Amino acid sequence: MEVQLFISGTPKGEGFWGRIESEMPYFSTFYNSSADKLKFQIEARNINGNVYYYYNYLLYANISDYDNRKGAFFGITLRFDQYYSDYLWIYRILDWAFKYHVMGTILQENGDKLKYSVFSFSNAHDDICSIENTIMQLLSQTLDADRFVSIQVGQRIGSPKALNIPEADDRQVIDELQKCHKVNLSPFYQKANDDEVTRQYRQKIDQLNLTANNCLKENETLKDQNKKLNQDLNISKQKEKELKDRLDKQNSSQSLKNAVEIIKIPIQQLAEYFSRESLSSDNDSTEITPQKNNHETSKTKQAISIRKLLNLLYKISTFILLFCIFCMLTFCKRDNNKAEQKQEPEKTAYEQFPSSMTATASADNFNNPELDKYNYGRIDIEPISNGKLKKNQSVTIKFLIGNALVDNGEIYINDSSYYSPKVTLTTPPDKDSLKIEFRIAGKIIKTRNIPLI
Repeated sequence: MEVQLFISGTPKGEGFWGRIESEMPYFSTFYNSSADKLKFQIEARNINGNVYYYYNYLLYANISDYDNRKGAFFGITLRFDQYYSDYLWIYRILDWAFKYHVMGTILQENGDKLKYSVFSFSNAHDDICSIENTIMQLLSQTLDADRFVSIQVGQRIGSPKALNIPEADDRQVIDELQKCHKVNLSPFYQKANDDEVTRQYRQKIDQLNLTANNCLKENETLKDQNKKLNQDLNISKQKEKELKDRLDKQNSSQSLKNAVEIIKIPIQQLAEYFSRESLSSDNDSTEITPQKNNHETSKTKQAISIRKLLNLLYKISTFILLFCIFCMLTFCKRDNNKAEQKQEPEKTAYEQFPSSMTATASADNFNNPELDKYNYGRIDIEPISNGKLKKNQSVTIKFLIGNALVDNGEIYINDSSYYSPKVTLTTPPDKDSLKIEFRIAGKIIKTRNIPLI
């Protein structure tokens, strides 16, 4: 097995580092203003009858050169003389080398972007040699000889496909290499089932929006019905008031009649009494003897006139007193009726219905019940001793539910994604611990912190 490492990019203009100078024109083709943020390109090339396989780790977006000019790119490549089918492991090695060795030596962070810290790769020769030695040592320790396979690369047919790394499988990659001699992979490429998931969620949102619109229409109908009921209720209350007023008038008239009937008999009795008294007085006046002198007759007539006047005044005052008593009784009865009519106001028909009905829909309202099953899983590490790992040790990290490996999700090591629920790697020699996370759709499901000794 022969493996070569190459570095390409634009630190200050186009640059190249490698032990085979004749490969420089091939790496010049990467300087193409690609819009890909990260591309992992596998390509088969026939050179003088020998087929070589290039595993290219390329970054384009948000990179500026040494003079801070935009549009730069960086690439690190491993060339094999045989096809290694575990391409995902090669990707992870190159990704790890970039994040922990290239960054800080050849490239540096500049805000939310990357910037070359050297103006030529020759200036970073020692650093690149160190990176090369580290990668070669890691490859010698981890590559599985059974994963080297022989594939037939025929005539180039069609254009290479863009596959999402977690979704792609070995068969797809080999088919693309045999047909197109090249395949492009990236964790940022759209997943095959994204369109279907989006369609399903949009369908649910459309259904909820339809339900919401129906509820709003029904609410408007209920408001109209409520308004009509209120109008009918107000009309009924007005008619009720008019009937009560008429009934009060009738009751007042009847009460007056009853009062008249009550005082009618005493008045008649008084009238009869006064009539008898008047007749008695007249009879007394006629019984006066003529022998009386004129002076006595005059006194008697005067006394009779005063008596009649007093009787008349007594009749009038008695009638007035009885009339006042009748009026007082009538008004007291009306006040009592009005007090009895004071009740707690009834709720209107409109108040008996909800004032409004609303309904809304959003894709953020949906929870994925499929995520719940991952809460019962665990992060498994092999080998591990007393909860600790050794530095520069090959380990396998995977997420299990029971004893079964899950078929989805991503392992993150120190916040770096490995795009798979199973990871085989060598622990870094310059770290004191590993922070291991298992995530589904960006959600952290499980976390483990493992000390390195």
